[in-house]
Amino acid sequence: YMPGMVTKGLFIDINTLPSLSLDSPWWIQGYNDNVTIHDKMYTAMGDLCSTGLKNAYCGYVNIDLLETYGHKVEELYYAVNSGTWTLDMVLEIAGQVSTDLNGDGKYDAGDVHGIAMSDVTMSSLPTAFGVNYTTKNEEGIPEISIHTERFLTSYERIYEASHSNLWHPVYDVEKFVEGRTLFLFHTLETGGEMKDMVSDYAVLPMPKYDTEQENYRTATRAVASILLVPNTVQNLDLCGAAMESLNFESYMQVTPAYYETVLQLKQVRDEGSQQMVRLVRES
Repeated sequence: YMPGMVTKGLFIDINTLPSLSLDSPWWIQGYNDNVTIHDKMYTAMGDLCSTGLKNAYCGYVNIDLLETYGHKVEELYYAVNSGTWTLDMVLEIAGQVSTDLNGDGKYDAGDVHGIAMSDVTMSSLPTAFGVNYTTKNEEGIPEISIHTERFLTSYERIYEASHSNLWHPVYDVEKFVEGRTLFLFHTLETGGEMKDMVSDYAVLPMPKYDTEQENYRTATRAVASILLVPNTVQNLDLCGAAMESLNFESYMQVTPAYYETVLQLKQVRDEGSQQMVRLVRES
């Protein structure tokens, strides 16, 4: 897929294909709604696109390090379930942990950080905070909508936190595994790199902006696969039936196998985290 190909008429409006039930749970509504313009949808995402789940952003907490500073992971689970898992809470706990180990007055890779988050993951925070980059007007055309107080205050808070001593702006799984980072934020797939971790860890959703925000929200990395239908397809009935079948079977078989076996059993170590993984998927 190359940018501009859709506008040159190389692909078919997926909404026009027969045999598709695009409002079914095996289609990813969050993506499909956003790419629909003037009721036309030239790309789509469903459970067949498994990379969307693998690359959903989330948080990890080192439970041993958390307990060293007087907290319990149950506190975090309770905060998530009660809707109070916010950026302020993350920063408050992270600030208690950050330590200049060598006493040189600088916080670098050799010190203990409350948070490790790369620039790529950081870019997902406005979405987690309920910011919509575009909204559709009455004609169904998306318009830029980031010029709001919510976006500006989100940006300012992220900038301030990421330039503080508690923030390690690098994707550093090794440091987290070694117990020198409390919170690591990246994707669900990252858990596969922690299988040999001695300390216990838990999965958490991306935090809310504040307690007034209604729901948790999660972005997925831009490497997620999508579906397109070229205009050279001769049998649209068969194409629609195949797409529906493949996404339905993926929803019924592939996603549960990945979700339950790989994520929940191999990478996630306690029942609370299994619930958190479900929340990440739903958001």
